Amino acid sequence: MDEDSSYRENLEESIENLIGKKFIPDGSTKSKIIYDIDIERTPKNTEKYYESQSYANYVDFFKKVFNKDIQDHDQPMIMVKVRGPDKEDKFIYYVPEFCKLCGINQDDIQNYQFMNNLASY
Repeated sequence: MDEDSSYRENLEESIENLIGKKFIPDGSTKSKIIYDIDIERTPKNTEKYYESQSYANYVDFFKKVFNKDIQDHDQPMIMVKVRGPDKEDKFIYYVPEFCKLCGINQDDIQNYQFMNNLASY
């Protein structure tokens, strides 16, 4: 196996392990669930619409709106699936470096015994 295919397999496995995990974006108190990681979308090639404004990409958006510099312009974006106003599925994208993974995933939260043990601990 060559180095590129080994890297690709490790990347795919890492992405698979993140799907369904919760994270909290900077500046928010609400957690989100990772639907997927889009390796084709990056902060430098993904447009952003915010409060009726259009930004060329997330790099521009974070600089102008939050005065924050994105360190890695080529990092893959986190995808979150949401239901639109017409009940159609849409995706919202997040920059990973501005997100914090939560330690407990949705399966853990729905597991009564686990959460009861955690609360007791």
